[in-house]
Amino acid sequence: MKRGIAVMAAGVILFTAGEIWLLVGETYDGASVPERKITFVAPMANAGYWGITAGGIRDRASEYGIHVKCVGFSELDVEKQVYALENAVLSGVDGIITAPNEVTPEFQKAVMEAEEAGIPVVFVDSNAKGLACTCYVGADNFEAGKRAGEKLAAACEGKAEIAVITSFSSSTNQRDRVEGFQEALKEYPDMKIAEVLEGESNTVLLNEKISGLLDEQPEITAFFCAEGYGSKSMCLLREKNEERYRNLKIVTFDSTDTTTRAVKQGIVEATIVQNPHAMGIRAMDVLYQLFEEGPEEMEDQYIDVMVVDEENVNDVSYIRREDIPWQVY
Repeated sequence: MKRGIAVMAAGVILFTAGEIWLLVGETYDGASVPERKITFVAPMANAGYWGITAGGIRDRASEYGIHVKCVGFSELDVEKQVYALENAVLSGVDGIITAPNEVTPEFQKAVMEAEEAGIPVVFVDSNAKGLACTCYVGADNFEAGKRAGEKLAAACEGKAEIAVITSFSSSTNQRDRVEGFQEALKEYPDMKIAEVLEGESNTVLLNEKISGLLDEQPEITAFFCAEGYGSKSMCLLREKNEERYRNLKIVTFDSTDTTTRAVKQGIVEATIVQNPHAMGIRAMDVLYQLFEEGPEEMEDQYIDVMVVDEENVNDVSYIRREDIPWQVY
């Protein structure tokens, strides 16, 4: 065996500055070191939305012979996300995919450091206007929020007191969705937002806040849930309290087992469904194009959303990705 080369039947572990790369299912004969490595830094590590996104990235990357490291967190934590981005830059990866849920000065600095190091950064799920990145890949969140507003207005016949549920109002995708929702309501003067709840992507907190709000403000007749955790909590609360909340009109976000069941049961009017797998694939395609053709100006890549209601709910499938080897910080 050549000096300094370790051969492994199951895989190869490469150590770089601050990173560990496991190339599963490959042997290292001195010539098979991956030419390209990217890091996907997701806001959370799960088998749902972010697992499906990671699955799209990894599925496409395997076609290109590019190795992907998936980093995520047990709960939203922008400081840990920044730390993971800094590690990726220090390790000299060839590309980064991440979601700028909260654009702090530290997050901006980490993205700038990547740019200065010549590492392309692709944003997915949420965009950050004014922050340099290679391009954005994901839903047009303003337009998605607008479509949610139109659907809810139709269900309420143009009159309602509305509660809006977000994770954090400072999150860029949440802000864009709410702004789009408000834009749609301009056509309906009797559709009024009475309250905006921040659930912090915490189901226990969400349940407490939603129940408390309905007790304190019984005049609320409609909900727009601008993210997945609030959507799940709202669906389950409505499902378990059929008599009490029978007249609530609800529009949710994302496709999960819970939202799909709620649509089928008529518990919610509709859910706005993204395509995280296609988002991951497109983000990987962008990086591959840059690797092959060199740095160039890239246009934002928008992934279509669907308004899923009782008429087309059977056309939507939800497949969790349990196979993602997350590195959880």
